[in-house]
Amino acid sequence: MVPASAALPATLPATVSATLPATVGADLLVPTLTGERRYVNLDHAASTPALETVQAAVDRALQTYSSVHRGAGFASRVTSAWYEQARAEVGEFVGARADDTVVFTRSTTDSWNLLARVLPRRTVVFTFASEHHSTLLPWGRHRTVRLPVPSSTEDALDLSGLDIDPAVVRKLLTVDPDRWRRELPQLEEHYASLGDRVPDALRDQLKSLEKRLASNVRDREDVAVVLRLE
Repeated sequence: MVPASAALPATLPATVSATLPATVGADLLVPTLTGERRYVNLDHAASTPALETVQAAVDRALQTYSSVHRGAGFASRVTSAWYEQARAEVGEFVGARADDTVVFTRSTTDSWNLLARVLPRRTVVFTFASEHHSTLLPWGRHRTVRLPVPSSTEDALDLSGLDIDPAVVRKLLTVDPDRWRRELPQLEEHYASLGDRVPDALRDQLKSLEKRLASNVRDREDVAVVLRLE
């Protein structure tokens, strides 16, 4: 392990909050029969484009890149410390407990395969039929319950055993954009009264909602619900 007192260069670039984070190669042009066209990436599994903030972080880390936990030199100590910093940040992001351990693997597929080999033999895994094949293959059909893909929000709810009118369910799930527009000033006033106690993430979410409502987004699936502070 690298001592906590190990000298580190300046911190890695912080992620900038934005509606759509900038990605590497976003302006890539590809030749077609009718001329060059901007490349649109529809595969965000193994071919997910890197964020520009990630590229900047990698470029920064490469300046002192060395072996992890296998060297005593300055570069090795810096790289090892950043490696452990990344492990801690991932743990915090996923809500890991104090006695949990974050393990880095080569890929998501590798992670699924490792998990499949350490679970007890009779473990039953629930998946959706729309899952990527790398998620379905490790378990085998005899260990998997494949759930159908819901066709709507209402279809995704299990209301068995409940005496409730479907019309009431639809009303509960309905978002009225016009009502949200009327409530925005009240939300802003409420946030202002709380001052610095309001997390930046909530303020960013409110700004994002304002932009979508200003663009007349009426599809209830696309209107985000802003968490209220009680």
